[in-house]
Amino acid sequence: PYVLEELEKWQRWGVEGHFPDVNATRPWVTADEDCRDDMARIVGAKPLEIAIMNSLTANLHFLMCAFYRPTKQRHKIMMEGKAFPSDKFAIHSQISHNGFDPATSLVELFPRKGEHTLRTEDIEAAIRTHGDELALVMFSGVQYYTGQFFQLDRISRAAKEQGCMVGFDLAHTVG
Repeated sequence: PYVLEELEKWQRWGVEGHFPDVNATRPWVTADEDCRDDMARIVGAKPLEIAIMNSLTANLHFLMCAFYRPTKQRHKIMMEGKAFPSDKFAIHSQISHNGFDPATSLVELFPRKGEHTLRTEDIEAAIRTHGDELALVMFSGVQYYTGQFFQLDRISRAAKEQGCMVGFDLAHTVG
């Protein structure tokens, strides 16, 4: 019934449904605030640290616009292989947007032959190997395809030791 109620409001008011003076029960302009406290509890944050916005892919683009600052020397992005498809799409898009070729600027890590998950020590070694070329290390918290939970503290430490920016897509970690 909730969705049908909102669709009826949309039919009746159109864009005006965003505003409290028209839509007093659940104005759309503040819809994200209704979820903030619950999300803060889920992720262990303060409500004022939470922003609920856009789609995951759009948010990844916004984050990379701010934090992916490639140079001629440091232009590569490292991520896990078989990442969520839209994550890989966003990373390809950002690399191309910045004038680089995803074929040479994207480093994807895959498990060893016969294994199904990445070893943390292999991730750390790859970061050291590519360190002076990496602009960004971007991993998910939980690999959606295998369910592997990454050791984010170790990945972050290894990347920072190489002077790399680090980003984590925690959408599948949160649920």
